Amino acid sequence: IPAEGIISATGMMSIDFFIAFFIPNGLALAVLSLALSIIRSQAKSLDFDNVQGLAFQLPFASAGILAANFSLASLPLLAGYPLFLSVLSRLNVISLPVTIFTILGIGGLMIAALRTIAVLFSTEAENPSWSFTESRLEVIFILSGVSLLILFGLLPQIAQTLSNISIP
Repeated sequence: IPAEGIISATGMMSIDFFIAFFIPNGLALAVLSLALSIIRSQAKSLDFDNVQGLAFQLPFASAGILAANFSLASLPLLAGYPLFLSVLSRLNVISLPVTIFTILGIGGLMIAALRTIAVLFSTEAENPSWSFTESRLEVIFILSGVSLLILFGLLPQIAQTLSNISIP
């Protein structure tokens, strides 16, 4: 691994990638924290047993959690994907083992997101009824965040312009 590589803290390219990841990952973490705080206000705790089936009562918060998890896992068409693809292509040239472990880590995040889907939508009722218990302001914030996650995934130039970094 060269001293000025992507995974070193001294290389200019690695600093550019680090700064460029602030906007999509920061947005995903903001949506995730808002959605988790909404779910925490409705559930006793955030254990899987207590949040089981809450997607039918808090659909927008659940959608926010899933969109943020999938964006952090770099699912295509979400904000984390374009930068992840660029980093992965650079890592592949520098170090194959690091690339493999990065892909395994992303796979772990994807499994966690799929597990979250299973828990939020699993219920003992045969035909669960949908109810919307989020406030309008919470729905507006979550939908705005999810829309930005999708927008930054479809048009990554926006996030690059906001971070003032040019990533090849």
